[in-house]
Amino acid sequence: MRWHKINAMVYRDFKIFTRVKYKSVEFFYFPTITVLIWGLFSIYAQQFWFEAGMIILVINMFWSFAHLAQSEVNILMMEDVWSGSIKQMLVSGLTSFEYLFARLISVGIISIVVTTLLIILSSFFVVFPNYIDLVLLVIPTLVGSMALSGIVGALIMRLGREYGFLAWTSISLLIFLSAPFFPLEFFPFVLQMLAKIMPFTYIFAGARELMTTGSVQNVYILKSYLIAFIYLILSLPIYYFSFEKAREDGKLARFF
Repeated sequence: MRWHKINAMVYRDFKIFTRVKYKSVEFFYFPTITVLIWGLFSIYAQQFWFEAGMIILVINMFWSFAHLAQSEVNILMMEDVWSGSIKQMLVSGLTSFEYLFARLISVGIISIVVTTLLIILSSFFVVFPNYIDLVLLVIPTLVGSMALSGIVGALIMRLGREYGFLAWTSISLLIFLSAPFFPLEFFPFVLQMLAKIMPFTYIFAGARELMTTGSVQNVYILKSYLIAFIYLILSLPIYYFSFEKAREDGKLARFF
């Protein structure tokens, strides 16, 4: 990969983020409002169920982070398609991996900034018992979300631009299947087996445990990292072959 191409794309993305007003809404307004709403709820819930309020708040924080890190990468891709700028980028010699990697860097930086803001805001409502374990859970959330953005991008390329809605809808299903607010055992057996390979299952389990016991079992941390990096490793060839296949059969041209 050529870093000057990637740096140019990252520079372009940040120019868009600073000049397009609705981007600030996507990145800062909705996640901030979500934390404030659930933060106030956690204060209210302390009157009758202290741990429930804390769990709901921290899960929603991770939910917002995962949604932002995955969906915004794919939304940026779709905006390039809708505006027609993807044609100019590819004609300039930008490779498929450089295109994806630049988006991952741009969104990754902003997602980390937003998540830091969410953690600071959440600290006004709840006391995180262990910031080290909290950060250890943030990392696989970012890695898994970025891996999903590559897979979702590959799906959209194979299915066509009319499936662009997958950019912002697919993450909700995956989060549901990751059992965010309840133990795995609440699912039927088939969904339990499926949940065990979801990217966020052990992250949510670790987050719930962090807020109830003050620490996270090593097994949750290890499994969350293992699954996140497996998704990342799988996403790269899936993205590459989908991109090349779309180029060969003409589907990529129909994106222009």
